[in-house]
Amino acid sequence: SLVSQKAEESEIIKNYGKEIINLPCKITKPKGVKEGIFKLFENKIEILNVDGITSMYTLFHNEVNYIYLRSKFHKLTAIEIFSCKLAPIFIDFGINSLKILSKISEYIPRKVQKQGFAQHFEKQQLMDEWVNGTISNFCYLMLLNIMSGRTFNDLSQYPVFPWVVFDMENQTLDFSNPETFRDFSKPIGAHND
Repeated sequence: SLVSQKAEESEIIKNYGKEIINLPCKITKPKGVKEGIFKLFENKIEILNVDGITSMYTLFHNEVNYIYLRSKFHKLTAIEIFSCKLAPIFIDFGINSLKILSKISEYIPRKVQKQGFAQHFEKQQLMDEWVNGTISNFCYLMLLNIMSGRTFNDLSQYPVFPWVVFDMENQTLDFSNPETFRDFSKPIGAHND
């Protein structure tokens, strides 16, 4: 009935705030893509199955670590949500995700990427931390991959790492031996010539 529907809406608003965004989406994982519905409330983000009832993911705003801009098929149509509660969630909307991120940033202001990849990375000043030894090579490369749009959820955009070690035979590596490392004067494909 209309009265019970209004009571249910009132209860939702009381617990989670008003619904701000309600959009169809696709959740991308290495094993495939699942259709769903993305909902942003004043206090939480919820991703529902296409039935609109069953919840796949629920994150309160204080559980979100960061939301990054992502591309799908070279178009900025996706976002990726990072939290300490769940593995990263890659969400493709099929439409420009910059406008969606802008709306999300009104409710989660300091945790949303609002610029392009290069500007956002520069703003974080991670290169300075790496040069000063505050973060490791691995940490720097991981952050560079993540902030440049690479993700573990989409196999076509998987993180990349440089090939440095050439000696694949020995159990221990002699870092003082130049033959341990690949010849950087040649491109990777020319090493078997």
